[in-house]
Amino acid sequence: MTNQPSHLTRWGGSFVAWDCLSVKMDVPFERHYPIEDILTGQVRCSAGAFAIGSAIAALLIAAHIIFLLAPVALTPLLLKAQPRLQLSVRSYPLVIVSMFAFVLASVGEIAQHVFDNWLYIDSRVSTYNFVFYLMTIASNAMLAAGLGTSQIEAGLAVVSCLATPTSFLYAILAGKPYLSTGASIPIWIGMFVTTSLFLYRIWHLEVPHQSDKYVYSGVILATYAFGVFCAIQILSTGYQAWHLLTASSFCTGFVTQGIWLLNVNTHLPNQVSEVNGNCKQVHGKKFS
Repeated sequence: MTNQPSHLTRWGGSFVAWDCLSVKMDVPFERHYPIEDILTGQVRCSAGAFAIGSAIAALLIAAHIIFLLAPVALTPLLLKAQPRLQLSVRSYPLVIVSMFAFVLASVGEIAQHVFDNWLYIDSRVSTYNFVFYLMTIASNAMLAAGLGTSQIEAGLAVVSCLATPTSFLYAILAGKPYLSTGASIPIWIGMFVTTSLFLYRIWHLEVPHQSDKYVYSGVILATYAFGVFCAIQILSTGYQAWHLLTASSFCTGFVTQGIWLLNVNTHLPNQVSEVNGNCKQVHGKKFS
């Protein structure tokens, strides 16, 4: 093999490249770590730091599992809020379906990490990464559409869902095993557009305290931006520990989206009751 670093040694396949999680790896990854070595667990970065790597790995896996279970936990809460949800959103079924799309995205991401021994080695051109990116964008697009979109917004959502096939097709035609920076641009634009559509639509819904909108939107934007920053740090510095912050940031952003949506619809019955109560006082009679 060419361009093989001195610390790349042969060892048995492993579920997690423990030692690589706590040391600096050579960058760019695709030049120093051939895919076949990653897939078979033959990348070894250090003989030490096993305890630190194990701790990072445990937290890293936990963050991804939480990201997987979050939409599963939100779904029954949204189903319970169906009467209220239908009062404020355009399509209740789309909101529910978006949760399943998030689950598929998480499954694709976790599967890719398992095959890569939990090493964040760029964005490989693979079925699992395709499912992850496609479902991540589609879930936000469906969530935004469920809250209510204009024809222009619906068009933007549909076009955004084409970002993943465009990026992967570009990489395949270029004969690259990884998504280059240029190939990844459509995906990042698609994620930005669909997240913006969600924020735009949910901003117009009522919450108990209007100041909460600034808190929710601020947390979502900050966590997603920080997640992107951490992902860039992994690729530019070679420190895999940044992956823990990346996963935690995106997980926090998604959970905040769910909490905001539940907070909006939990408040609606009180508003309806207050209106009915005022009507009774004005007209002096009960309404069935």
